[in-house]
Amino acid sequence: MAILAVVTTMLFLTSNAEFFQVSEQQRSEGYRWELVGKTEASGTPAITIQPDYGNEWILYRLEK
Repeated sequence: MAILAVVTTMLFLTSNAEFFQVSEQQRSEGYRWELVGKTEASGTPAITIQPDYGNEWILYRLEK
């Protein structure tokens, strides 16, 4: 069971590496997480929600 948790975590971190790099850089520049509500994804690195139909969307964004 622990192996499954480790593998799942590694897959999540690997597949979202660009998001984590950009968010770390922006946080060091003074950005912080803001709730923007259900908003269409803008194309910048993000962890999006993809419904079965329609466009991807986000709930939080890094803003200054």
